[in-house]
Amino acid sequence: EFYLARSHLKNEVDFIVVLAVDASLQFWKSKWEKRNELLDEITQFAQSVYGQMNSFLNVVVPNVSLMKAHLPSDSPLQKNLQIVEDALNQTSRMLQRFLNFGLPELEPLQTVQVNQLLKEIVQEWQGRLPANVHVQLSLEPGLPKLELHPGRFRQLISLLLQNSLDAIRDEGEIQIRTRKVSFPQDTLVKEGKFFVRAGDYLELIIEDNGNGIDPGLMDNVFKPFFSTKIQNQMMGLGLFIAYNIVKDFEGEIFIHSKEDEFTRVHIFFPLQGERPMYDVVQRMEEKTAVQPVHILVVDDEYNIRVMLKEVLEMKQFQVSTASNGKEALEIFKKHVDDIELVILDMVMPIMDGYATFKEIKKIKPDQKVLIISGYAKRPSLDEILKAKSSAFMRKPFQIDEILFKVQEMLRKN
Repeated sequence: EFYLARSHLKNEVDFIVVLAVDASLQFWKSKWEKRNELLDEITQFAQSVYGQMNSFLNVVVPNVSLMKAHLPSDSPLQKNLQIVEDALNQTSRMLQRFLNFGLPELEPLQTVQVNQLLKEIVQEWQGRLPANVHVQLSLEPGLPKLELHPGRFRQLISLLLQNSLDAIRDEGEIQIRTRKVSFPQDTLVKEGKFFVRAGDYLELIIEDNGNGIDPGLMDNVFKPFFSTKIQNQMMGLGLFIAYNIVKDFEGEIFIHSKEDEFTRVHIFFPLQGERPMYDVVQRMEEKTAVQPVHILVVDDEYNIRVMLKEVLEMKQFQVSTASNGKEALEIFKKHVDDIELVILDMVMPIMDGYATFKEIKKIKPDQKVLIISGYAKRPSLDEILKAKSSAFMRKPFQIDEILFKVQEMLRKN
């Protein structure tokens, strides 16, 4: 930024003062904020669309399964219903890529040694690499452990390794480096011109000596449906998914590239110490074999409640239902010694699933809870899944899937 000032000295000397101030930090901070704001808005929009579509699928998918179960196996309508069910399942799988990055289900957080996990991932990739492609590891020893979702971390590294392979093709080198870095204040990393907030980080770098990226395309690489590949088989979602995985880890991702020379991906994982683990007090209760198993279904969608009640009662379970957390707690307190399983939606009015879960655990710490949700905030789910007596199932689901999950949870001690 330049500032100009014209001055006079006794009407005899006329001069201009030029002041130059280095505004690089503010410029790249603004660029970083705009990038993240745009990508976050796209993510929120995708999740909103997913939520609307998922609400539709939540009703249709299990009811199609229910109709199939009621019809004779030789009914001519079975074929038609199977076609509908297959189409709905395909739509559900496609939508899930936006929400959980294509992974089959959400996983609990685990405290991991990143260097060890990277070695395992590279070892798994060795068989897929062309003979003249080499992966070099330079991992700083003694790095602090991180609390991560290993499945998502593996997918993140796999996405970036695949991008590097596409760039170098049949011959080249991929370098993977880790190190601990500290920034006492907001910093501009001048080499790659990216802005990083003050803090301590575990930095992961993946670099290849491939064909690099056209500078004119750099502002678009993280956007969905954008790809530099001729055959865009992944629909251009690779780096958009990578961005969202890193954001889930509360980190930052940047790309520094020179055309025909290299591409270097920098990922900064914040070092915040381990999150506190929540102890679950185990309490054993004896149940009489005569009584049917009592299940409490909590979901604000009427069609879901009715469908689950019908399906579970077909299997001789005793079922109570509630449309929100407040109503569920009233029922739970009355039957606390009888209810063996709570099937709980996360997004509900009056009292949501997370708040309901916490209140149920206060009353009965070892209560088995099956969370069902099309979309839920990951921090809440992470805390819930730390409890051994809890599990998660994504909507929409098939009848046989929910019944299998219910039986699996009831068998657990």
